Amino acid sequence: MRQKVTGILGIVLIFGLMLAVSTNSQAQEINTIGYGDTVQGTISPATPLAIYNFTGAVGDLVVVQVTGITLGMNPGVSLLAPSQEQLASNDDNPFEPNSTDARIDFRLPDNGVYTLLVGGSDGSQGDFALRLILREPTFDIPLSPGSTTRAALPQDAPPQTFSFNSNPLCPIFLTASAETPGFGFIITLRDFNGRTLAVINDLDSAVLEIPLGDSSYEVTLESLDPRVEGVVLLSLTGCDDLPTATPEVTNTPVPTLTATPRPFPTPTVCSVAATGANIRTGPGLNFDIVGVLRSGTLLQALGLSPDGIWYAVNFGGAQAWISSTVSVLLGPCGGLPVLPSPPTPTPSPSITPTFTFTPSLTPTFTPTTDVPTGPNNVADPAANMP
Repeated sequence: MRQKVTGILGIVLIFGLMLAVSTNSQAQEINTIGYGDTVQGTISPATPLAIYNFTGAVGDLVVVQVTGITLGMNPGVSLLAPSQEQLASNDDNPFEPNSTDARIDFRLPDNGVYTLLVGGSDGSQGDFALRLILREPTFDIPLSPGSTTRAALPQDAPPQTFSFNSNPLCPIFLTASAETPGFGFIITLRDFNGRTLAVINDLDSAVLEIPLGDSSYEVTLESLDPRVEGVVLLSLTGCDDLPTATPEVTNTPVPTLTATPRPFPTPTVCSVAATGANIRTGPGLNFDIVGVLRSGTLLQALGLSPDGIWYAVNFGGAQAWISSTVSVLLGPCGGLPVLPSPPTPTPSPSITPTFTFTPSLTPTFTPTTDVPTGPNNVADPAANMP
């Protein structure tokens, strides 16, 4: 069986929860929940919204699960930042057919107290169970364009996690195929924020088309039947070796991107904005990543690369670069100068990784505003752009 998924990017699911916390919190109880806790609550005419606070740290990858207990209870949940800005929301989990459960996977952007709002979708009421999970960091195996990774999945093995970056110049294809005849596996794709973009199962071959950008992605691979062992081959196809034949298309539903940009006041100097853009030492993907420009943060623009594709920015008092394909200019930006590129770094020799899973490894899932004043915006292994 061969499947193709296109348009892989994040999903923003807004289901109309009441977000006026400042008004409702005066009349409603605010509960506390911690990582690993499962609590029960009730949605009723007297309490149409349940509010929970938890303390999180930057980089924490949290999983929020809400299950209706009362027959007909269709819960929805929203995650708010310490500033009360909505980060994510969900009503019906799109990757669990016929499920009315709500689920959020998200990497926290800051230290502080976060808020969970639980309500009844479509006016439903009743009891629910809320669970908050912290996904521990995992050992990511990097994938590189033009290389093939051999992943051995023993019996009863935990999922394996791989990571890669998309390309701002062209789409790339991630191909997964069973080397072991008849071996079925499940592949899950997540973005830099830890949000699930696609889940494909009950197959022995899959092709994921990743749109252009410089985003970081995470792929989780596991056996469809834990009692069966097998080997899966993973490969990335880049700009220079795109497939000439169109992969077979199936009717697998594919989520599409609905971007919700954070509003900015008009800056007084030319600035660059993005939502998780990689900051590099030079204008090219072959330069090192030194930081991440997250949503809600601006960097002063200094100039353009000779080809006009990259913006030079002031990052912690030093010159750095961000791709124009994944960022925008704001403010008075006329007459930006063309700046020379720094010396091209010496490329490392290409190596085709081979990985065999060792069952002794700890099973886990993978975990990822104000002009920054210094290089405390360190490179995030889960950043999503140049």
